Amino acid sequence: MKKTYGRSPEQTIKLLRLSGLGLYVLFACNVLSGILPIRLIDAGWQLNAIQSLQNLAFLPLLGTCLLLLGADPDDTGSGQRLGLIRKGAGLACIGFLLLIPLQAAGTWRLGILAEVPANRTISTIAAARSEIASSRDFSELGTSLLKLPGAPKLPPGFNQPLSKVRQGMERRLATDLENLRNSQQQRIAQRRLPELLLFCRTLIINLVFATVFGAIAGFTLSRPRFALKLANPFTQLSIWIENSERRREAQRRSFQVSGTKGPLDSIVKGIQSRLKHMQRRGEARRLASRTESSRRQRSD
Repeated sequence: MKKTYGRSPEQTIKLLRLSGLGLYVLFACNVLSGILPIRLIDAGWQLNAIQSLQNLAFLPLLGTCLLLLGADPDDTGSGQRLGLIRKGAGLACIGFLLLIPLQAAGTWRLGILAEVPANRTISTIAAARSEIASSRDFSELGTSLLKLPGAPKLPPGFNQPLSKVRQGMERRLATDLENLRNSQQQRIAQRRLPELLLFCRTLIINLVFATVFGAIAGFTLSRPRFALKLANPFTQLSIWIENSERRREAQRRSFQVSGTKGPLDSIVKGIQSRLKHMQRRGEARRLASRTESSRRQRSD
């Protein structure tokens, strides 16, 4: 006789628990490797940390499900473990909800930081333009030119009229300022749609994970002794069918005692009478066909 090897329910429960804890450890190692070193005030680090949490959030979710499946109703510490799972799922739900404003703030700050060089250049040119317009001689004009990007200088022996030089420089700097501002507005407009799509994606993912972890926390809270018996996957289904049959039998007997028929009994009686009627019709047809065939044989 060939031997069969299999795991007992206790071994299966232990395997589920170890698998769930292993997924938690894997999640912690991957997250820590992605967010270290910690820079809380850095907007780029905040966005990278949020993306890392979103990409790896399925690991603790699967681990939580495995721990729930591995809850043993006969174990006295099962209730305490389910309480810890409920608290952890509730904290995860709150955490994913808090990631939404953190994502919005990080995106806004990163957009501001991206425009710091352009804003600095625009403010420097605008200040130098004002000093050039108020310069009274070529010495002040040269000092104002040194404040521009690239620190341009007047060529030696420059003898053009001061008013004409100032007007030409003011017009050129005004054109440069307008071009810089237009370029900045175009960059901001081009960046808005990708940032909006990224925020919507992050919002949906955070809401989904928050809803799932919140449902797990509420489920374990409403049924603190929940557990699945894994010895036979169809045990619960068979028990439910047996209970349903017992309820129907008790209901049928109560209707028989009271002298009334239930709706299920009426349906069954109707089906049975219909089957009997069809059976009688079939027998009558077979009898008629046999009679007709015997009559033809006698006539021949």
